[in-house]
Amino acid sequence: MADLFDYVNWRGDLSQSACRFSSVDYAIFSQIVMLDLSSVFHAFKDRLTVEEAFQKYSKTKNLDKNIGLIISNKLNTIFEEIAKAPRYKNLILTHYREVSDQTTSEQFSALTVELHKGVALVLFSGTDDSIHGWEENFSMIYEKVTKAQRRSLRYLESVASEYEKIYIAGHSKGGNLTAYCIKTAPNEVYDKIVKAIAFDAPGLIEAIDDEDRLKRFNKLLEYCPDNSLIGRLFNHYGKTRIVESACKGPLQHDLFSWEVVQNKFKRKDAFTENSFKVERRIHSIIKKLTKAERERFVRLTFEILYSTGANCLTDLYLKKSEIIKCYLKLSSDDRKFFRKIFLWQLVADKDVREMFLKDVSDPRAKALIANTKKYADTSKKTKNKLK
Repeated sequence: MADLFDYVNWRGDLSQSACRFSSVDYAIFSQIVMLDLSSVFHAFKDRLTVEEAFQKYSKTKNLDKNIGLIISNKLNTIFEEIAKAPRYKNLILTHYREVSDQTTSEQFSALTVELHKGVALVLFSGTDDSIHGWEENFSMIYEKVTKAQRRSLRYLESVASEYEKIYIAGHSKGGNLTAYCIKTAPNEVYDKIVKAIAFDAPGLIEAIDDEDRLKRFNKLLEYCPDNSLIGRLFNHYGKTRIVESACKGPLQHDLFSWEVVQNKFKRKDAFTENSFKVERRIHSIIKKLTKAERERFVRLTFEILYSTGANCLTDLYLKKSEIIKCYLKLSSDDRKFFRKIFLWQLVADKDVREMFLKDVSDPRAKALIANTKKYADTSKKTKNKLK
């Protein structure tokens, strides 16, 4: 099986003129924007080559350490690989912006890559390891517009003023921001967009039926693995391409598990039946809830998580035994409501359980899980030594 690393090995010495950028190239950069580059860029218009940016990044980061509970150090490794490859290393990175605020439940990160003179690739980050980042994600089920969506449009407008042509890409939440920008960008900005690509991203909460607005999504291409969960949520209007992953369950969301053939992702003909079933189940649950009930469910979920004292998923893993204790501190009415949604409708659903169990017997998934657990165990030992 070939993956993103193999692609860099195959195409890394070929210029864009010799081999045009493909969706695989954009997928690679959609992972780079996930990295915390705040120690690399100090001003919005700082300009560094990929090689220069990696050199600065590597001086402040432990490249062998996972970036989060479900974000492996493969992001560090792919950054290192493209920093050495002639195809990428001299491309300019600029306009880095990062916002992370637990008080307002905001998590946003964006980066621009200059592909040619007057041509830029705008990248929006997926969700990082922070709990408040995930809280903002969940707010999509009751908010028409999220804080990150508003920021993404402002960012795009700012960058577009400096370039003639724009490409946009993002993975997961970053793909959702990409779709939002396609929907809402002013005409003068939209006309500059050549193509937008979303990788296994949740769709838009708004149902769009206006023909003129739907035409905007002709520029959006959406990639999803065949057993996708995240990439089937909400409403999708771009052209969908289904790809093959080395994993079978939720870990298909990891782009490093996607299979590459030459300069394309390996295609699949259709989503799995289980993906359809879980999609229908989740949409059915959301549809039955009022806006107030959706907001209440999200509030209770994160009240439990924050009560553990954790600020990120890695901390939460180390404090997972505290979750039940925090749940029991809720009022009896809140506990009953939470059980009704989470346990009786989600966990009890056999199709949902099947999707999450698919990776248990998958060798690739086991390796990913083992790597994650090893990092968590190492972090715990380090904290104990500091006590």
